[in-house]
Amino acid sequence: MVLKEKRKIERFELKVFSKIKLEPAWDYTDTIELNTKNVSSKGAYFKTLKPLPLGTSVSMTMKLKVNNNLKSTINLVAIEVTGKVIRSENEGMAILFDNGFKMLPLGNKPKKKKL
Repeated sequence: MVLKEKRKIERFELKVFSKIKLEPAWDYTDTIELNTKNVSSKGAYFKTLKPLPLGTSVSMTMKLKVNNNLKSTINLVAIEVTGKVIRSENEGMAILFDNGFKMLPLGNKPKKKKL
């Protein structure tokens, strides 16, 4: 039996470094650092052995490398978004993004010196 994909938004298998900040009311570490397993315009899935409870509100910062062939000197950006845990399983969790986000330049990566 072949399962039909129900999602209307395309997901991309991307490992994106993310810092997830929890609402202050939860009794967890303030910030969790994880890589995404996959990302869409509506949310992200994270593999973790310690998923957050269903309904947990979070704010996230995801770091992305941008095309360095552009004339801009910036090659790293941070995307800030808020969301909520909509699925929590033994091996991971899905976070649905709220509408709206901020995209901020992080500057250049230092170039490695040739010896």
